[in-house]
Amino acid sequence: MWLMCGGWRQVPMTACPLLACGAEQHCGVFWQLLAAAPAQRLRARHILAAGGRYDEAVEALGEGARLAGRGAWRGAAVGFSLSLQRAATLLHATTQHTHAQWSSAELPVLVSVGGSGGEGGAELAREVWARGLRCELWPEEGQWEEQGEAQGEAEEAVRDIFPAGMLLRQLADSVRLDIWEGSKSRELVLAPADALEALRQRLRPAPDANRSSSWSESEKPGALSVLVSFVTGEEKLTKNQRRQIENQASAMVASRVSWAAGARRACVLALAADAPRLAALAARLPAAPRAPLPPVPHPPPELFAKRTEIWEEAHAELARLLRGGGEPPLLALYSIPDNTCRLLL
Repeated sequence: MWLMCGGWRQVPMTACPLLACGAEQHCGVFWQLLAAAPAQRLRARHILAAGGRYDEAVEALGEGARLAGRGAWRGAAVGFSLSLQRAATLLHATTQHTHAQWSSAELPVLVSVGGSGGEGGAELAREVWARGLRCELWPEEGQWEEQGEAQGEAEEAVRDIFPAGMLLRQLADSVRLDIWEGSKSRELVLAPADALEALRQRLRPAPDANRSSSWSESEKPGALSVLVSFVTGEEKLTKNQRRQIENQASAMVASRVSWAAGARRACVLALAADAPRLAALAARLPAAPRAPLPPVPHPPPELFAKRTEIWEEAHAELARLLRGGGEPPLLALYSIPDNTCRLLL
């Protein structure tokens, strides 16, 4: 199909389902928007926008086109991992929401792409998006020169608009973080995993670690709150085990539902059940559970012959979570032994 976007003329766009960027099946909606000269093969370094709602990604593509000023470029869109039924449900739920630009109160995160570290920069941006965090792609020095602009002048303009922010650059085997706050600035060089964790902690301060089953909170307005509830039958978990499971489940769910524009809270049932049992339970629940729940079906005997208490407790806990009034939460099932998660959309 063809799209009129930004300063471009007609941009050919192709949509096809596939798995990419290390994502798992049915983890949610994911879009990539890429741009390159017609003679070039589209690669990771050509990504202009990814993640989030499709219309927001298209708007980011238009902004990238305006910045690049190259009407001869071509674009492509790629999406994957969502059934048509669930996609229709999500699109219907998000049609009333508009794209939110960076505000002066937010902390902008820029990820440098292009140049010798272009491939790594694109991969770094995908890792940021996969964690449910916002970031914008930032051209490297060579790309600014091609456009007749100086990179230093562009960075100064950004700092004039935003009193604080972060710029991430992918190095050979590490990530460089340039952090500025007013007139002060500092530079950190960290391992990729440590850099992403530092970014997450800065954007989403950790909740009180002593809480084992309560809503997580963030200083960021409109952030997703995640409640983790345990269904372990006769198995006992230590306080440290519960805390670790909460962190893993919350991070996994938050990264997968960040694109659900209207989401305010999510409930996760952490089950002492492996992935096949988790899949069997999810298959016998409504696609989008709402109160009151239908009668509890009989568990598959080949999977729950000796774990019927897990089956019954999971349904009872799910009914309890849905009993409260107000907007129903997003629901997910989490397998404690296999560290896998399934959304009930």
